[in-house]
Amino acid sequence: MRRNAILGALLAGEIFALLLSLLFYMQTRVAVLDAYREYGTSMPRGTEIALSIWFLPGAMATALVLSALALALPLRRSQRSGLVGAGLVICSAAFVYSVWAAFAPLFELS
Repeated sequence: MRRNAILGALLAGEIFALLLSLLFYMQTRVAVLDAYREYGTSMPRGTEIALSIWFLPGAMATALVLSALALALPLRRSQRSGLVGAGLVICSAAFVYSVWAAFAPLFELS
C-alpha cells in the first residue's frame, strides 16, 4: 500500500486540478468572456489564448492521456509516477495561467 502512495497522491492532485480546470472553464471563463463582450473591451493576447475554446480542454486532455498511458503501459514505478506528475504539472500550469490571464488585466493601473 505504501509503495503506491506517491502515485495515489499524484493522481488525487491531478483529479483535483482537472476538476478546478473544468469548473473554471464552464463557469468563470464564460462570465469573463461575457464581461469583455458586454463592455466592448479588447482582450490582451494572453487573455485571448487563456480563455480560448481549446486551451484548457487541450491541457486537460493531455493530462488525462499521460495518466492513462502511465496506468495502462507496463512501466516501472518511477516512470509511471513521472508520467502522472507531468500530467499534473501540465493541467495545473494551464489552470493557473488561465486564472491569472483572465483576472490580471482587471487589476492593471491605467
